[in-house]
Amino acid sequence: MVCNNSKPNSTASKSARSGGGLENAHEVDADDADSSSIDTATKLASLGNESMTYRVVYQGKTALLFAPQKDRGIARTRKASAAVSAPAPSPRSSLPEPTDPHSVPDAMARTRYLPEKLRPAGGFVMSPEDAPRVGHVPSMSYVQAKLQDAASAEEYSKGYWSGRSAGAVLKHGSVMTSLTAGDKFSKSKKSVGRIEEMAWFAKNTAQSEGYVTERQWTPTSVLSVSAMRATEWAERNSKTAGKVIRLPTAWEPTAQEWVLFDLDGIRGLAEENVEEVGRAIVRSLRRNPECSGRCVVVQTGPHGIHVWGELREPRKNPRQWYAQLETREWYSYTGKKFLKAAHSAGCSKGKVDMASCTAGRFGRRPGWRILETGELFRCGI
Repeated sequence: MVCNNSKPNSTASKSARSGGGLENAHEVDADDADSSSIDTATKLASLGNESMTYRVVYQGKTALLFAPQKDRGIARTRKASAAVSAPAPSPRSSLPEPTDPHSVPDAMARTRYLPEKLRPAGGFVMSPEDAPRVGHVPSMSYVQAKLQDAASAEEYSKGYWSGRSAGAVLKHGSVMTSLTAGDKFSKSKKSVGRIEEMAWFAKNTAQSEGYVTERQWTPTSVLSVSAMRATEWAERNSKTAGKVIRLPTAWEPTAQEWVLFDLDGIRGLAEENVEEVGRAIVRSLRRNPECSGRCVVVQTGPHGIHVWGELREPRKNPRQWYAQLETREWYSYTGKKFLKAAHSAGCSKGKVDMASCTAGRFGRRPGWRILETGELFRCGI
């Protein structure tokens, strides 16, 4: 805003000497002023024509103009009484709603994720007293389960089932030790001999029917990404204990210490570059401010990768944390960084599966799997 000072009058000079508002300079006619006051006002006007910076302070919908004054060689800033209406703020663009079924429509933290932010993305940071208890108490335990498909109603009647088993608490070790133990067992002679026999039957079935269902031949071992607590129980006859025992049948997430990134559709994954791809992803994760640096990268298929990353700050209320827009944007941002790292190692294409950005998910443990073609594939670290 520019203030163009005209020739002032005596009232204006008095106002200027006393540090008054600028609008008084135009209220009294110049003929009523004496010559001495006009000379003084002229000097002040010449000072006003010098390069000065006017400061505007916005208070709500009102803007206050601060004009600098010069008196006795000392620069002073006086508040002018002129006030102008500030333009109404432009309406904030509507933000996309999370697609998670447990999302909070009126999410309390609708701030965008920015990598340079120092505070943890999404909030819900666990207290220093509770964080070390994750994975070591019944209310915050990791669950190991299996996925299996019954081939027919006859098999189902014999005890085969479809879907995920109830699972059991991982009593010993952590997420990292469970994943590394699965990778080590998949390399053993016992595991290789058993899976090769199943693969022979699966390949014959694929040749006759055109495809096979993986979990029909061998159950898939999975591990919960969130720490869980049991919500439902059922009584079972235990042959080993010789009595009826109560086993958990349903779980709910209570803490989030690890995050699983599911990268699908990656082209160019080969035996020659898979190690370099893993190292590139690890380097990218260690630069992420939300992660502690501990991670496990698992190749789950010819075109898929799972990245298990440990959070620097464990989170409470996983469902509410995942429902935050900032959390989902951080997840998408980080997953794309992993894809970029894979591309730098010779891969192409790929996408981040946002379905894994939710609480209570299970991730595949390293081990053998049978593809739809009947071919064997080892999911390994």
